[in-house]
Amino acid sequence: MDSRTNRVLVILLMAALFVSVFGTLSALNRIDGFKALTGLWGSGSETRAATNVTISSNLAVNFSDDTADFGTGYVQDGYDACTIGTDGTNTSGCVGFSVPNGLILENTGNRYARINITNTNYSNSLLGGTKSGYAWMWDDPENDDATCSGGDFTGNESTWSNITAVIDITNYPESSTLCDKFNYTDDEDTINISIKFHIDVSALARSISDTWLVEAVDVGQ
Repeated sequence: MDSRTNRVLVILLMAALFVSVFGTLSALNRIDGFKALTGLWGSGSETRAATNVTISSNLAVNFSDDTADFGTGYVQDGYDACTIGTDGTNTSGCVGFSVPNGLILENTGNRYARINITNTNYSNSLLGGTKSGYAWMWDDPENDDATCSGGDFTGNESTWSNITAVIDITNYPESSTLCDKFNYTDDEDTINISIKFHIDVSALARSISDTWLVEAVDVGQ
């Protein structure tokens, strides 16, 4: 083999080695980049994010059932009176009247509230007749001890209170504060106000209405 052939072989061998080394380095660079991308090694970097939320105060006490409509009726012949109430009371002396639900008061906000209650339209002649009567009571339909604390609220009432005047701080200084601390947590945030009418047979034919107002005062969270 002559010297020219040897030189050609040496050149080809050097070229092959160069290609091999270049290919190896290129492959290593790609692998290094991949591993650095997946965090296996490399200089690395750090990035941060944040989440923020602000919850505002919300005093919200509302009647979820704000109407007690007894409909239209009369005292049955042969009876002295008809007694009907939102607690289910419906004596045999009543004809035509319906039995509605009570007034349901809920604390739908996120603050404890003191509850003051007032009705606006009672007088001795509200129902008419000689022995008619108007009464109310309140209870906790959720049957717990956490709905209300303090005030004149005693939980599950079974005794009616006769309304002999407008319920306000002047005539009912104790009862006007229904609840000193009305809870706002779920399952402990509902008060039921029941209404009962005793309609004497001598009551005059008329449409009767009364409005109940509730004032909620923020007492904390």
